[in-house]
Formats: sequence, structure tokens, C-alpha cells
Amino acid sequence: MVVAPASTFHNWQQELTQFVPKLKASPYWGSAKDCTTLWKFWSKKDISYDEDAPFHVLITGYQLVTQDQQYFQKVKWQYMIRDEVQNIKSASSVRWKTLLGLHCRNRLLLTGTPIQNSMQGLPQLYSFILPKLSV
Repeated sequence: MVVAPASTFHNWQQELTQFVPKLKASPYWGSAKDCTTLWKFWSKKDISYDEDAPFHVLITGYQLVTQDQQYFQKVKWQYMIRDEVQNIKSASSVRWKTLLGLHCRNRLLLTGTPIQNSMQGLPQLYSFILPKLSV
């Protein structure tokens, strides 16, 4: 699962198609009706990691994960990639807690801002990547 700002959705889909054409990238954005329709087709038992899977990478946004968390929590994700992580700095925010509560084996944080304005946010980022590690 890729969680990114809405402005980068199409770029993520285009880059995945270009560089990893065997992976099926599925968009999860649009109207509430569109998103609900998608989840009807993706039941928990249908999500697998082989060539016949309905999708391999789900691209969605921070707001949608928070809004539709009941669907996202049903899936055991292999990877969660958070793009532009500097946009969410507070570990006490609803978005942060929602993303931390999702079942995923691996987590990756991406940012175009390599140096934080202050070092205070760094332990929070580590705690997201390694939630069992106390920082």
C-alpha cells in the first residue's frame, strides 16, 4: 500500500507501470461510492500476492485511509509506503494513529525533505517504522 498526497497519485501509478510492469497498481481515490465499490471486489480472502491477485499495489491518500480505516484494517499488508511523510509530524494525530494501527509487515517512509527543521520529529518517525522499539 502506498499512502501519498493526492497530487502524487497519478505519478505513483505511472512510475509503477513504467518500472515494474508486472505489478498491478490499483488506485483508491475518487468518490465515496467509487471506493466502496472497489472494496466489494477486494474481500480479505481475495487478496493474495501472486500473479492472479486483483492488485499488488494500492495507491491511496492520507485522508482516505483515515476515512475508510475499517476497510484498510481488514487487510494484512506486506508493505506500507508513506510518501511525503514530513506532512504528518504529530504522533498524536488521528491519521498517525490510524496508519500505525494498520496491520503491515514492513513500513517505509519517503520524503523530499531530507533534513527536518528540528530533530524532535525524528524519534516519532522511528517509532512508526519500528513500533515495537521504544525510542
